[in-house]
Amino acid sequence: MHTFPIILLIFLVGCGGEYDTAEFVWEQKTDSTKTVLDMALKTGWMEKQGKELMEKAKQFYHDKLHKEKEETIILNTNAPEWTVSDWLNSKPLTLNELHGKVVLIRWWTGPTCPYCINSSVALNEFHEMYKNDGLQVIGFYHHKSRIPFDQNTVNEYAENLMFKFPVAVDHNWKTINAWWLQDDRRKWTSVSFLLDRKGIIRYIHPGGQYVKGDGVYEKLQQEIEKLLKEK
Repeated sequence: MHTFPIILLIFLVGCGGEYDTAEFVWEQKTDSTKTVLDMALKTGWMEKQGKELMEKAKQFYHDKLHKEKEETIILNTNAPEWTVSDWLNSKPLTLNELHGKVVLIRWWTGPTCPYCINSSVALNEFHEMYKNDGLQVIGFYHHKSRIPFDQNTVNEYAENLMFKFPVAVDHNWKTINAWWLQDDRRKWTSVSFLLDRKGIIRYIHPGGQYVKGDGVYEKLQQEIEKLLKEK
């Protein structure tokens, strides 16, 4: 019954700007919609719904601009040294000793994260394709489960995902907070950072998944190949 006014409101909000429901002129109304629209104008229903939608839209664009501005600030800066431990598939690594390599870092968590599982295939592919060309893939596990942390469980997760590249644990989210979240819990935690051979952050995938065949995968692959060509 309320489908029509809701759709109309979304259209108005999408156009932007302020509006006054008293100025609406209904050129054509069927009998089925007239009662609903007239009732909405009398009760202020549309005005209330419109204000709520406007506030949500403003917040969405504010968050989007804030994220884009923050990513711009982070890009082209030197990545700080990480604070991680409990390395798998490698001796403990430091960012400084990886200078000269292109470094792809992905934060991941347990099997409850479908984005991590889906992206694991891409990480394995990038590792195999470019490890001899100077790419170093690294996975940082950050514990999200309510179940207490257990290193053996993390080892099992990494084995199930067939990770052959170095993996470490970001205890208490120290590095992801310092690099990315900075107490802003609205951001995704499955973020990826791509560093050039000098340790400068050149590309950020803000979270979610990348799967072979989609545009995000292709974009990340292009960025990797571009940095590998740089000397």
